[in-house]
Amino acid sequence: TQTSTKNKENERKKRREPAIDFVYGKVPPQAKDLEESVLGSLLIMPVLFEELSDILKPERFYVDAHQRIYAAMQKVNDAGIMIEALAVIDQLRRSEELEIVGGPYYVMKLTRDVVNTANAEAYAKIIQQKYIQRELITIAGTIIGEAYEDSADALDLVDKAEERISGIINQTSTVNYQTSAQLSSDVVKRMQHLRENPGSLSGVPTGFTPLDKITNGWQPTDLIIIAARPSVGKTAFALNLARNAATNPFKPTPVGLFSIEMSGEQLWQRVISSHGQIPLDRITNGRMSDEDDFAHFLTV
Repeated sequence: TQTSTKNKENERKKRREPAIDFVYGKVPPQAKDLEESVLGSLLIMPVLFEELSDILKPERFYVDAHQRIYAAMQKVNDAGIMIEALAVIDQLRRSEELEIVGGPYYVMKLTRDVVNTANAEAYAKIIQQKYIQRELITIAGTIIGEAYEDSADALDLVDKAEERISGIINQTSTVNYQTSAQLSSDVVKRMQHLRENPGSLSGVPTGFTPLDKITNGWQPTDLIIIAARPSVGKTAFALNLARNAATNPFKPTPVGLFSIEMSGEQLWQRVISSHGQIPLDRITNGRMSDEDDFAHFLTV
């Protein structure tokens, strides 16, 4: 018995099977009932397809028959035909997959088992979550198998792991669309707020009045580029903008600073120099005078 067990383990190592094969008695994450409910909802209410198409793809269903049925729905929709049971059955018949999925009876049965189509989107997200879990198990198993290899490069394995996990994130990320009605409502509310508060900035204050008059403060999703030749104060100006936004008494805003030229310590020395009105060379050289306000080191 021990010999046969060792042989099986050696075979698995050679084949590099995913970790899911090592977990005996464990069923991969799945939601068969929810898959049936979602497919049935799509057959009853075809308009749901556009809403769910960003969440669901054929491979995200666990049951093979459900993958084929959803793929048939995609083909029917792409052909400009309304998704309904007969059209899907015909598509499956033409692709010679109808009997594989369980015949016309199974497709029609999906519509009869739907209790409420209102939960279709919530069910679709659960199906997506189960798919992500299965993918993570597969990736983890592959990484485990590769990590056991003596010739494996550890840093290379880390890069591969990050790349594979990023691939899942990119596959399952969805774009949040806004309807014209939602946008109109948001714009009207914003206009009403500005009308009731004349003179107030709609964005984050920059600390520079002439600039605020032009931009009305930093606006959400704006990309502001500060461009100039070297050594004219671009970094100092950007730090002042960040500090002014963070320390504004009426609208303090959290700020994140990222630099590929300076370390965090160097950037913070500049902030202290500006905030405490202390020459930067005194801070970098440690030649602080008795007149310099050390309290600024604690209050910045």
